[in-house]
Parts: sequence; C-alpha cells; structure tokens
Amino acid sequence: YAGYYDRIHRELSKLPVPLNVSVRLSHKLPEPEIAKLQGVQWRPRQIDVFSRMMAHEGGVIVCPTAFGKSFLIRQLSRVYPTAKIIVTVTSLDVARTLYEELKTTVPDLGFCGTGMQRPQRVTVAVTNSLDNCDPEAQLVLVDECHCALAPSVIKKLNRFRRAKLFGFTASPTGRSDGGDGFMEALFGSTLVDVSYQEGVKHGNIVQLRVKVYKCTSG
Repeated sequence: YAGYYDRIHRELSKLPVPLNVSVRLSHKLPEPEIAKLQGVQWRPRQIDVFSRMMAHEGGVIVCPTAFGKSFLIRQLSRVYPTAKIIVTVTSLDVARTLYEELKTTVPDLGFCGTGMQRPQRVTVAVTNSLDNCDPEAQLVLVDECHCALAPSVIKKLNRFRRAKLFGFTASPTGRSDGGDGFMEALFGSTLVDVSYQEGVKHGNIVQLRVKVYKCTSG
C-alpha cells in the first residue's frame, strides 16, 4: 500500500529524529514533452489537475462527472508518446464508451474486456481483464476508483508495481463494505477536489431541469 508513503513521511518528519528515505521503484516514465500542449484549450481546473499529476507519484482526483477525464487522458498520451498507459474502469459499458471517445485521437489504442483482449501502448481495460495488460505499465489511471476498492481488484492493481497510479472519482466515500479506507492506501492522498457546485459554476456541467406535469386523463 504505497499510497501511505506521503502520510508516513509527513508524520515522521515532525519528529526530532533524523529521517532517511530510501528510493522507491522507478516508474521509468520519460520526461514529458510539454511543448506538445501548446495551444491546448483547457477548461477550468483541468490544468491544475494535469500539473499535479505531473508532479506526484500517485493520488486521488475527486471531480464530478463530465469534468473531462478523457480529455486529460488524451493530453497524457501526447506528452508521454512512448509510455505504456492503462486506463481502467470496472464497468464494461463505461470502458466501451471511453474507448470510443479516445480512439479517434489516440492512434495506438487497445482494449481489454469481455470478448476482446488487445492491449496496445495505451489500453482501455475493464478491471476484470487487467491480468491481460502489461504489468510493466508506467502509468495506470483508474476511473470511478471508488468501485475498485474490493480486495480482488486491489490485488489486480498491485501487479503494476512500477506504475504511477491515479484514481478518479466523484464519490470518494460511502461504500457499504468500508472499502473507502483503501483509497489512500492504494492511490495516495487527494490531490484535487473539484465539487459538483464548482463544476456547474464553471460551465463544465449543465444541470437538467425537470418539469413534472400532472396528467388527468389516461
């Protein structure tokens, strides 16, 4: 549970004793080609999330639905053009939707899920199919990571021992089985917390307005 690294380091640093920190396993990510982002139009807070992901070994991104996760994934694949990247989600339908959103802009895109096991440099994978992905991946992004806190899923994610591991979620708490406690252990501390209200304020989310009409006939 390497996600506890920052918390342990922070707490030990408060003590009046010498602290020796050993080097962890390297993710072997190349230097990001930031110049490729010139001219990119960012929505509010997206550049904040992106820069924090560049600067940290892992963490949790709390953001509402429609924040633009697929946009961030595209930019990551651009600045790391040779890195092995895995994007995973527990739902097959969501994984297929994400794959369709990415396939026109990410040329070397693969998919691992029911009926198809075709990993590529960048792979969208249903969580149950992670065993078919390259364990030497350098960057693993877990969408709806609150759904990935069961012991069986954690075991699959722990195969990627060299990867920078980030989780995206709009619901960081509330699991009935108490699995919320594994969130920090697996990914690390929360790097960014974008509320639903903030998303509406910035125009990233359009609220549905529902009118209910009373029908008296039939």
